Formats: sequence, structure tokens, C-alpha cells
Amino acid sequence: MNKMPHNDYTFDDFKIDVYAFNEIAGKDKAASHLDLCKQFALITEELKELADGLSTNNPVEVLDGVVDVLVTGLGLLQKLEALGFNSQKALYDTAANNLSKYPIQESIAVLTAQKFEADNVNVSVTYNSTYDLFVIKDEQDKVRKPVNFVSNDLSSCIPMFVLSNGFEGFPNVN
Repeated sequence: MNKMPHNDYTFDDFKIDVYAFNEIAGKDKAASHLDLCKQFALITEELKELADGLSTNNPVEVLDGVVDVLVTGLGLLQKLEALGFNSQKALYDTAANNLSKYPIQESIAVLTAQKFEADNVNVSVTYNSTYDLFVIKDEQDKVRKPVNFVSNDLSSCIPMFVLSNGFEGFPNVN
């Protein structure tokens, strides 16, 4: 287990410790459809605790909830990896795709704002000089996709058997 000072502890260290926790519990290879559903139930339970912390303005519960959501989410990711999912590529592709939501060209940002306004969605467009790009957000502070946005396709990260048949019938790897 990790004995380093918390100042040196990274998210990579956290992932290693979460994976070790699941290995110790024998939950790292449990990857049937039912196992995935059970893990999802844990995630939703932690999300509810986070929501409760926010609704009661309890910062301790909020922090605990966020960390527990990460723990249970990484647990689900570990189960998918046990099925042969390429999480490293999926994480990379998703991060790159998320960053592509910020247009470099002002004209694209303006066109996007016009499109949302035509759909009765209020958005704001701001320029981020640090990254030299534009940010388009709605009134709920959600980053909105520009008109030229192309969604990523994670199907190449999923084993062909699962992609073709879903989780039912996938050989249990226990």
C-alpha cells in the first residue's frame, strides 16, 4: 500500500490503489453483465451521497462523495479492462474529443452561438487567451459543442465479441 506523503500522491497513484483494493477484494475480474450492473449501482449510491452533501451544503460529504464516485467509477473501468476494453485509448480519445469542443476560430464560435440562439438556448462565448480558443457555455455553465464538432467513436476500444453481442453471453473471466 501507498506510504508516500499526500503532497506527492498523484491521480495515477490513486488509480493504482483503487485497482489494488479491487484485486484484494477479488472484484477486479468479475465482469459479467450482472457484475457491471452491481458496480453501476455502487456508483449511483455514491452519486446520491454526493447529491445529499450538495443539498445539505456539507463540504465533507461533497468531497467524500466525489472521491467515492471516482473509486467506484474506476472499479467499473477495471472490470471493463478485464473484458478486454482498451480504456487507455478510450480515455485519450475522449480527452482529445472534449478539448475539440473549444473552437480556435472566432467565426465558428459566433456561428455556434447563433445556432443556439435560434434554438432558444442562451449561450455565452468567451475567449480563453491562455489556450487561444473560444469557450461556449449555456446558462447552466455547460460547455456546448461547436457547429463543426465531430463526436468520437469508441467502438475500436471495445472487444469485437462485446461490440457485436453486448455483455450477455460474454465469457465470465472469473
